[in-house]
Amino acid sequence: DLGDALRAFMRDFGGFGGGFEDMFGGGGRRAQNRGEDLKAKVSLTLEEISRGVEKKLKVRRYKECPECDGSGLAPGTSKNTCPDCRGQGQIRTLNRTFLGTIQQVRTCPRCRGTGEVIANPCQTCNGQGRVRGESTVTVKVPPGVSEGNYMTIENKGNAARNRGRAGDLIVVFYEKEHDIFTRQGDNLICQMPISFTLAALGGELSVPTLDGDYKLIIPAGTQTGKVFRLRGKGIPHLNSHGQGDELVQVTVWTPNKLSNEDRKLLSRLDSSPSFTPPKSSKSFFDKLRKTLGI
Repeated sequence: DLGDALRAFMRDFGGFGGGFEDMFGGGGRRAQNRGEDLKAKVSLTLEEISRGVEKKLKVRRYKECPECDGSGLAPGTSKNTCPDCRGQGQIRTLNRTFLGTIQQVRTCPRCRGTGEVIANPCQTCNGQGRVRGESTVTVKVPPGVSEGNYMTIENKGNAARNRGRAGDLIVVFYEKEHDIFTRQGDNLICQMPISFTLAALGGELSVPTLDGDYKLIIPAGTQTGKVFRLRGKGIPHLNSHGQGDELVQVTVWTPNKLSNEDRKLLSRLDSSPSFTPPKSSKSFFDKLRKTLGI
C-alpha cells in the first residue's frame, strides 16, 4: 500500500512536523483548547522610559465564568462523549485516488476537537465557560525600552472555552513626542540657543536633562552648531549596564530688534579686527559641514 510505503519513508528519513502522519491516519491528537491573545498599547514619556515605570491597564477580555467555574456545565451535570468523533476530537475520511487510499483528518466541528459535548449548558455562559468582563493588569516597564518593543504577559488574554489555557496579553510600547529632546537610539539630542556674548566670552549655560538641569561650560569663541556631549545623560541601555549620552548642539542667537544704543555698540565692535570673519575657503566650509552634519 502506498500509504504504508510513505509512512515508512517519513519514519526513516524524518517528517515535516506530523503532516504525513495526520494525512495517513497517525497521531490522533486533540486540538488544543486555548484562549485568544490580546494586544494593548502603552504610551510612555522619555522620563518614564529613562527610569522605568509601572503601568496599570484595564483590559476588556473574556474571563472564566463564575457560575460554572469555567466548565460550561449546568450544576449537577457532566460532559458526554461526542457522538460524531466518538471522543477522538477528529473526523477521518477515506479518499480513493490513483495513488491509493488516502485518509484525511480534520478537527471535529461539533466538539471543536475536545472529544466531548455539553448536553446541559450553564445558563450564564451558554456552555462556553467564559463571560465578558474587565481586568486590571499591572505592567512593569523596564528602563530603556524603545518604540515598537513589546512584552508578553502570559495568561492575561482571553480565557479559553471550558477551562482551557488562557491566551496572552501582548503589550506594545509607544514613545510620546518630547518638548525638548529628540531620541536617537539611547542618545538624546537637545538644541540650545545661546547669546552672542556667551559664545564670544564663554561662561556657564544651564542645560536641561532628564535628571534636572546641568551646568555646561561654554568655551570662549564657541561657534554655532558646536555639539557638546554629556556622557551618561541619555537613556539606559535595555537589559544591560550603562546608558547613552545627551548631545547638546548650540546655536548662536541673533537678535532681530536692536535699540539705538545697541546699534552704536555693535557698529563700534564691527570695526575691530577681532570681529572680522575668516575668508571663504574650502577647509572652512568642510569644517562647518562636519559640525552641522550636512
